[in-house]
Amino acid sequence: MDVQLKNAVPPVSNVVCVAHRPNYTNARQRLQACKFVLLPNGEQARNMRRFSGSCRFVFNRALALQQARF
Repeated sequence: MDVQLKNAVPPVSNVVCVAHRPNYTNARQRLQACKFVLLPNGEQARNMRRFSGSCRFVFNRALALQQARF
């Protein structure tokens, strides 16, 4: 999987934002974020879709069980 900085490629819809908040002890805190673009090949994109579909299925099943118990 290729990972490139957002400035290096044109903007696309699959941008992952990562925020980093260091643990500073003083009153000021510095927030820092980097944006990366994921460029998966065909098989990697298929695996990502399958994984997200599985997560959605598990979440919906757990939600249905919770609603049934309530």
